Amino acid sequence: MTEILRTQRQAQLSVDHALSTSRSSPAGGNMPKFIQQHRDKNLVAAVLPLLLILCILLTCSERKTPVKIGFASSLTGKLSDLGIPARNAVMLAVKEKNQQGGLLGRPIVLLVRDDKHDPDTAVRVDKELIDAGVVAIIGHVTSSMSEAALPLIDEHKMLMISPTTASSRLAGMKDYFFRMYEPVRVNAGDLAELVYAKRSVGRIAVIYDLSNQTYTEDYYQSFKLAYERLGGRIVQTQTFSSGQPGGLLHLVEKMKESNPDGVLIVAGGLDTALICQQIAKLSWHPTLLASPWSMTNDLVKHGGRSVDGILSIIPLNPDDDSPRYQAFRDRFRMEFGQQPGFSAVCAYEAAMALFLAYEKAAGNVSRLPDTLLAIQRFPGLQGEIQIDEFGDAKRRAFITTVKDGRMTTVREQHEDASSSK
Repeated sequence: MTEILRTQRQAQLSVDHALSTSRSSPAGGNMPKFIQQHRDKNLVAAVLPLLLILCILLTCSERKTPVKIGFASSLTGKLSDLGIPARNAVMLAVKEKNQQGGLLGRPIVLLVRDDKHDPDTAVRVDKELIDAGVVAIIGHVTSSMSEAALPLIDEHKMLMISPTTASSRLAGMKDYFFRMYEPVRVNAGDLAELVYAKRSVGRIAVIYDLSNQTYTEDYYQSFKLAYERLGGRIVQTQTFSSGQPGGLLHLVEKMKESNPDGVLIVAGGLDTALICQQIAKLSWHPTLLASPWSMTNDLVKHGGRSVDGILSIIPLNPDDDSPRYQAFRDRFRMEFGQQPGFSAVCAYEAAMALFLAYEKAAGNVSRLPDTLLAIQRFPGLQGEIQIDEFGDAKRRAFITTVKDGRMTTVREQHEDASSSK
């Protein structure tokens, strides 16, 4: 309102100036007085409404300048099974927020970039988003890409909120990186306790993907430490790089030779499905374990019956009947034609946390990180999410398996437990 009054006063000054000019002009000076007055009135009637309309339009235009938000993740290739659902969830969150009037009356524009799961590309697309004027970036979805982006976002003081990054190497630091996950050591420790203490699995072989080594190496080491402390034994460890030639069968055969009770797979959904298929071909039936990264729609789609019974701990209860989650699930399925996975849930929550912080900061972008830290507790789709002083999260997690072609919850893990990616 203050801005409108100011523009109205400026418009009136412009009209007064026009009147003064007309009176002092040679033509105006030779006019009879009644003609001069008539001309002044006509000028006011013609000019003032036009100026007021122009000022109002300019004011409205200024108020409705879009708020740009960036999104960056792996959207192509074998490792896109986290990125695409995450992007879709953020698109849904933006659509819903715009239908509610946007952020402080301003529409949201989402700028999406594909990091192609390549560190150099991740840095390049983040720089593109920063140069485009985004207020924050939601991304990346893998730990290796987030680690690559960290120096750039800190240099530009650009808030980044990752839905699914969880490497402990990024924990406990004062920076511009926030996430919806706890560090990986929590999830890996919980899984080790589950399989050793509650499932009596005493010997495990491990296979993990080096293409996301920031995460997979961390998960392997965290699991190994917790598992061996409990009394378990890692009898074989194999590594591979997703997409590289060579196949997986010979690695599975080597693991079988060590006669483990279980196999832990730390890889994306598609590669995990392929490994489980090779295990099934050998008529081998170890207890199957997986990191949360594996638990995507690609696992179920490509794994078939070979992934039935696989165990993991993820930040999503697919059987949740709470109204808040069911409403989100139904909207997501209607919009994109598929069930939302955990990356979609976490990405939607990341967007909602950003919206809340932006409004509480009154649109002051430089205050966004401190505002997020001050809020501390955010309402998630399936429970509260806590953000600590380093931007790391605590949230509920759920023991999950695949049964009859769908993911289902075995039981709920302790409220402070977290899944990680």
